[in-house]
Amino acid sequence: MTLSLPHHYREILKNLGEDPEREGLIDTPKRAAKAMQYLCHGYEQNLEEIVNGALFASDNDEMVILKDIELYSLCEHHLLPFIGKAHVAYIPTGKVLGLSKLARIVDMFARRLQIQENLTRQIADAIQDVTQAAGVAVVIEAKHMCMMMRGVEKQNSTMNTGDARRVPRVEHHAHGVPATDWTEQVAMPQLQPGMARIRVKDLCLRTFIGINEDEILNKQDVLINLTILYAAQDAVRDNDIDHALNYRTITKAIIAHVEGNRFALLERLTQELLDLVMSNESVLYAEVEVDKPHALRFAESVSITLAASR
Repeated sequence: MTLSLPHHYREILKNLGEDPEREGLIDTPKRAAKAMQYLCHGYEQNLEEIVNGALFASDNDEMVILKDIELYSLCEHHLLPFIGKAHVAYIPTGKVLGLSKLARIVDMFARRLQIQENLTRQIADAIQDVTQAAGVAVVIEAKHMCMMMRGVEKQNSTMNTGDARRVPRVEHHAHGVPATDWTEQVAMPQLQPGMARIRVKDLCLRTFIGINEDEILNKQDVLINLTILYAAQDAVRDNDIDHALNYRTITKAIIAHVEGNRFALLERLTQELLDLVMSNESVLYAEVEVDKPHALRFAESVSITLAASR
């Protein structure tokens, strides 16, 4: 263990106003340093060692899928955990990878300081490099403590990211919404190398919103779901929603827009959020669903889904 790491944790405790000499904290700097080294041990691993020659000849050319691979990683912005599952699929071309190696590849990249968008892409790239598969797809769904324990403190928000390598075309369409005509159907472009996907699911906000002018006098819950397909190589990683394309900045922009427009009609808010996302030139496709789960005068929830592509 690097000797300076426990020392720095000791200094952190002192700067937080704690006494590192008290009984409960005497060994904390050493324990914290050891834990952090374990949580980031992916830096000490490489793809060749992980795979260790576990490629086996096979005439199978059907998709191989490994689902629900647990992953634990640390957000590189706040050093707080994000926890979730990875789903990996590939189409072999003469060789298959040992099953446990898929999970080990996920762990190798997860045990580093990460953002979920990069983690998804790195796993897909690694599997493609090792297997030379006809197609690779990776989907990660995770909950982020940096959004749950601090900041916007949204406990039910889950981030979904996806990445693909040379996957055959599959048509995707914006899903229809029963009991309303406010649904615009737009075909999602094919997910190709250099593209990435971000999903914001069940972002719950409370604001003055309604189906008509009378209803917006009451403060009500609204659920927002968002799907974005974007050109990843064009994304500029900073803190400006006009340029950055990552889960945190997009979610913060949505929250700021809703809170900045206290009185809104459901249909208008959906269109405004779609326009906000599509204002970024890197966005190729966006789908916004705004749902009012307890709509007045309606027995069921009322949803509006709008989509746009270029």
